[in-house]
Order: sequence, then C-alpha cells, then structure tokens
Amino acid sequence: MNLSSVIACAKLLKGSSDPRVLEQACGILRNLSTNNMAAGQICNEGAVEAITALLKNEDAKVVEQAAGTLRNTCKRKQRPSSSYSAGRSVATSD
Repeated sequence: MNLSSVIACAKLLKGSSDPRVLEQACGILRNLSTNNMAAGQICNEGAVEAITALLKNEDAKVVEQAAGTLRNTCKRKQRPSSSYSAGRSVATSD
C-alpha cells in the first residue's frame, strides 16, 4: 500500500479550513483507514488530533466523514490483537 495518500490528506486536514477540502480529505482517510497499515499511518502522522477537532465543525458532512474515519481507524488498530486471541484456541492441560 502506498501511504503517501495518508500523508497528503493529513497535511490537508491540518492546513485547510475549507469545508469541502476537509470533507474530501476525511473521506479519503475514511476509505484508507479500513487497512491496518493506513490506520497506523493515520495515527503516526498525527492526523487523529486533527480529525477529532473536526467533530466540532459546523458542516455536518465534515463531521460525518471525521467520525467515520475515527471509527475505522480505532477499529483497525484494535483488530489484530482481538482477532488473534479470538481466532486461536487455547490449549489447557488437565
């Protein structure tokens, strides 16, 4: 996966106040955040703070995209450990 899209969108979120730019950048990150590597990169780029701030935006479309991005990012970042333990049977000795 090419993570340069995550980096570019994170920069847009931090540097723009245009609601359409914010909506589109969050929408891209929302789609990318369904991938574990991209979700990790979103966190590494410091975009979570910028996305969280957008939850207070006046534009409902921006808020919707921001909330979806956070949901996907959190879900993906938690999945490896939870699916790993849920998918394995634990051997017990009698």
